[in-house]
Amino acid sequence: MSEVLDFQLDEKDGQILLGLSLGGAVIDILTSQKELAECLKLIETKDDVFEDVRIGKFGIYPVTVNLHRDGETSIFIDGPDFDKHRVQSAAVWLERDQLKTVIKSVLKQPVHN
Repeated sequence: MSEVLDFQLDEKDGQILLGLSLGGAVIDILTSQKELAECLKLIETKDDVFEDVRIGKFGIYPVTVNLHRDGETSIFIDGPDFDKHRVQSAAVWLERDQLKTVIKSVLKQPVHN
């Protein structure tokens, strides 16, 4: 599981580019306040279930936050289809509380349109 070392926030035309720096990985997610708020709601209200919510996109591909039954949290980029039952993907695992802290911090920032 990776630790969130830092995050960066850029905003343009109401869209948010959230960059997460994790131990050994960097991920940029194009997101919105609405998607972040839905993700935060899920993180704060769910325990001991497997559930996911879309947090944004990477290019044309969806990015989801997955809450696992064991308390772990992952972020998946679901890439292009490879086969009927298989897609290319990339993922990172991180501390749920750290992700919650980052999302709360981003949601406190004013959005400029």
